[in-house]
Amino acid sequence: MEDETASESAVTTAKQRSRIRLAAMDLLARREHSRFELISKLKRRFGGASPSKTSFSKTQFRSRRKSKRFRDQETEDTQAHVEDSPSLPEEALSDFDNEVIIEEVVDQLASENLQSDDRFVEAFVRFRANKGQGPNRIIQELRMQQVSDFLITQYVHQGEIDWFELALEVKLKKYGRSMGLFDSVNQESGADLDEDLEESRAEESRAKEEVGSYSLKKTRDDAEQEQARIRSKQQRFLQSRGFTFDQISYALDYAEAAAT
Repeated sequence: MEDETASESAVTTAKQRSRIRLAAMDLLARREHSRFELISKLKRRFGGASPSKTSFSKTQFRSRRKSKRFRDQETEDTQAHVEDSPSLPEEALSDFDNEVIIEEVVDQLASENLQSDDRFVEAFVRFRANKGQGPNRIIQELRMQQVSDFLITQYVHQGEIDWFELALEVKLKKYGRSMGLFDSVNQESGADLDEDLEESRAEESRAKEEVGSYSLKKTRDDAEQEQARIRSKQQRFLQSRGFTFDQISYALDYAEAAAT
């Protein structure tokens, strides 16, 4: 009787392992995942430790859920493997058993180079930079994914991206010619920036009119105060994008110098 029970348990475990692996492979086929993110999704699907212990908090996700693209991708990822993967009865395996199997499966995928934090970080940094996001914001999100500081340093601080030039491109993309150079803007720097381009050009025109009006009707000090207000607004925007103080100063100073 005990042998029969042990045999049934082994079969159940093997089937669950196979299903977990298929679900993980499905997620990895869609895009790269960090180890932490992949384990969290599998635990939400198959059971394991409390999601509050393994997934991102509401506070951490709040800013990212403002992005429709992120919400759609998350829904697509989760819904697809929930629908495609056959379910086991809840009593078949305990949450603890599922948690152990999930971590073993992900470790096996990593050993086969099917899951890689290295590839995930490289792709993540490139994707976020193309959207016009700076290093501070990218590093914050990578730490939420619990990747190593070594990989963050390798791909953010020592990678090929020139964050100073990217800050300048983002500034010009958003605010146009008001401080000079515009021709060097990378038109692939992000769909979310493209959506604001027409509005930004109109804002640029209004800003020029305001500064010109001050120059003609008021004193030089008034015009300089208005210019400082515009600079401060652009500085806050670049800061919200995740650029450092030095990168922001470079972008604004370079644009001002090119405009004179």
